[in-house]
Amino acid sequence: MKDILAKDFDGTLADTSKQIIQSFNLSFKKNNLPRVAARKIKARLGTVAEDIVRKIYPRLSKRKVKRIISDKEKLEDYSNVKLKKGTKKGLIYLKSKYDLAIVSNENHQTIVTTLNNLGINPRLFKAIVAYDDVKKGKPNPEPLKKLEHALKQKIIALIGDT
Repeated sequence: MKDILAKDFDGTLADTSKQIIQSFNLSFKKNNLPRVAARKIKARLGTVAEDIVRKIYPRLSKRKVKRIISDKEKLEDYSNVKLKKGTKKGLIYLKSKYDLAIVSNENHQTIVTTLNNLGINPRLFKAIVAYDDVKKGKPNPEPLKKLEHALKQKIIALIGDT
């Protein structure tokens, strides 16, 4: 049995920051809120979407925050996402030594669709735990615990960008 090496998705496997920032701003506009500077959103990436919206717009109702996040997910366009340099080669090498998994604050279907669009078979990963698979996203330990429970072994490392 190989050790499990978990990787983040956004910003680690794929360079998605532009798409995430754009989808947040499109959602803010749709919800009659002002555009937010890219650097302000980028500084908060790595946390769940709800936390990002609440930090930028702390006075919004829970219902409005949920609507913004739902709109953001519908407005995401990952068709132009590029792999980080050396990613495919690195994954093939790592797969020879470890079982790979993904732990992400992105939703599950977006991860699978984007991997397919990038020419990476999602089955390269023994498991994927996404934001919509858990009650609390990263940095909460729940996604890692769920992954360990599903795979019935400990993860030796999580590789991420934030």
